Amino acid sequence: MKIATVSEDATTLCMHFGRATKYVVFDVENGEILGRTVLEKPSRHGRHHQHGPEGHDHHGHDHAHGHGHADHGAMLDPIRDCDAVIAGGMGRPMQQHLAAANLPVVMTRETDLDAAVRAYLAGTLAHDASLLH
Repeated sequence: MKIATVSEDATTLCMHFGRATKYVVFDVENGEILGRTVLEKPSRHGRHHQHGPEGHDHHGHDHAHGHGHADHGAMLDPIRDCDAVIAGGMGRPMQQHLAAANLPVVMTRETDLDAAVRAYLAGTLAHDASLLH
């Protein structure tokens, strides 16, 4: 079993799926964490995307402008072989892309990656629907 999490630092769960720069994928067998792999998460806009001559700060914007969400699916390519996703929160379009890719998601306020995965494996990681925006 593989469980994907989203992070900036490979230790802490990112509270917004779209802003995370990394996936940390946990390899699990018989309820035990065997290891983890840190993968770069593709950006929704690509690395060099700019909005006009002054550029754009991707970490502060809210995606409310005229971009479609067509490339959300490409962000999932590195984790398509996973069995579940744990995130701190996400927008409805990403939740829909995860559902379409048959990737169950749990949104949680737990920030420690290892603790979140252990709780998921124990069946005690509660899904917090209020983290969907």
